[in-house]
Amino acid sequence: MPTLDTANIERTTTEIEPCHYTVKFDVPATEVNQAVKNLVNKYKSAKIPGFRPGKTPAALIRKRFDKEIMDEARQYIINESVQLLLTDDTVKPVTAPRIADDDVPQVTDNSDFSFSVEFDVQPEMELPELHGIKVAATVVQVTDSHVADYLDGLAKQQAGLEKVERAAAEDDILKVGYKAQMQADEAVPVSAQGLLDNEETWIRLTEPTDIPGLLPALTGKSAGDKTDVSITYPDDFREAFLATKTILYSFTIQEVHAVAPAELDDEFAKKMGLDDYEALKEAVRSQIESTQKQERNREIGDQIGKFLIDSGDFPLPPSVLKEETNRILYERMMEQRGAEPQSGQKMKDELEAMSGEADKDANERLTLRYTLQAISEKEQIKADDERVNMHAQMMMQQAQAQRQEADPQTIQQLAVTNATTDAVLEKLAEWAEITDIDRQD
Repeated sequence: MPTLDTANIERTTTEIEPCHYTVKFDVPATEVNQAVKNLVNKYKSAKIPGFRPGKTPAALIRKRFDKEIMDEARQYIINESVQLLLTDDTVKPVTAPRIADDDVPQVTDNSDFSFSVEFDVQPEMELPELHGIKVAATVVQVTDSHVADYLDGLAKQQAGLEKVERAAAEDDILKVGYKAQMQADEAVPVSAQGLLDNEETWIRLTEPTDIPGLLPALTGKSAGDKTDVSITYPDDFREAFLATKTILYSFTIQEVHAVAPAELDDEFAKKMGLDDYEALKEAVRSQIESTQKQERNREIGDQIGKFLIDSGDFPLPPSVLKEETNRILYERMMEQRGAEPQSGQKMKDELEAMSGEADKDANERLTLRYTLQAISEKEQIKADDERVNMHAQMMMQQAQAQRQEADPQTIQQLAVTNATTDAVLEKLAEWAEITDIDRQD
């Protein structure tokens, strides 16, 4: 189907508010008639009793399919006009143009047709000086102490248990049995029974314990000891039946086991996939150095981002801002799902506070996003394919882990955006004036 002669369509662009525009399209009757004529010819291929396809008189086609033709003509004219807008360099919509009129009129023969669309546009801004942004960041410095602490952690991760004949100390694991004194007529729910009566279980003397308050009560006890412990459950304890109750327990210490860290030697290194202990130390040193570099880059990036946000003094697209605020608010509400449900005024106050924070965060996110985009365009900074692919793979894996459907095109667009953001921040870091801060750990 031939396209409209868009040169004949008049457009009137009006700024309703900063970053929000309407465009009124005035389509002359000649273009309306041509669109209707083209659709009549299209419908001639329909099977009409008594006529061969393509030979049905136009008048009969109009009579038979008049509503369908006029509806399709209207939608066709709207689509072609909006496409003209999207390919025009004079405006840069950042939201899909939507019909601004509550009721778009039907097209009619020999009559002009008008309609309006509204949309947000990319904000215009004056960028700050990008060279010499002042930041401070922790130096990368790996010491022998860092390596030793990391290796100690590895040894504890690979630790085993060793039965000992001594009094229990913090971090030991005890094999115990216990029984709580309860009123005979009190019905105990199944979910609470294991916390009140257990002939044999394991308790690690590290806070928090499943039964609150056991650490001071059992520390110093030895195998064979028996002790009575009075436990008061907190108001917000996960098992509602036990919340606020004070219960007397009788504990029997059956065994004391100490955590025995693995020995750091060549054999340990080979289990970690390395040739010997020296190779393990070097690998650990490299890992710590890599982590410190990431932390330093994050510090620099965060400070540059804050500088750009604080320097950003331009209006934001209102529809985009509202959508971003709602997205952040939804994320916060989802995070609160596991928290204790609120009601009444307290819930209202929390929602109001959450909404205020979401609005502030949305403003900052969009200010930074549009500023980085403007810098990318001005300085012609683009992300390389390797970085884009890395971001795309990460997002795909995240979507799979969360069992969410992943649209490849959407992921690719986000990957390009995120990779470009990285590239811009790296370039700004190269231009920045960085003051080194001594590492405190």
